[in-house]
Amino acid sequence: MGNVADCLNKLNLPIEEAMTFTCDDILSDAPLAAELLSRLEEDEREIILLRIYGELSFAEVAKIMKISVFAARKRYQRVLTKLKKYSGGIL
Repeated sequence: MGNVADCLNKLNLPIEEAMTFTCDDILSDAPLAAELLSRLEEDEREIILLRIYGELSFAEVAKIMKISVFAARKRYQRVLTKLKKYSGGIL
């Protein structure tokens, strides 16, 4: 199990692979995860919490957030990119 930096570095992979983060990937460095999540907007945190912590599919996330599956995937991708930027160069 890697730390959050390792997890977010998966952004260098094709998006299909980057979207396979597990709860363990993020929770392995909880203080950093909490710091990064605190910088996000509420809807951005929601998609991360649903997808990573809740381990929900994009279809389930889309239904809960009342958006399309495409929009859920795109928002998730944008938030991951934002998290990478917020990491301050440790990624």
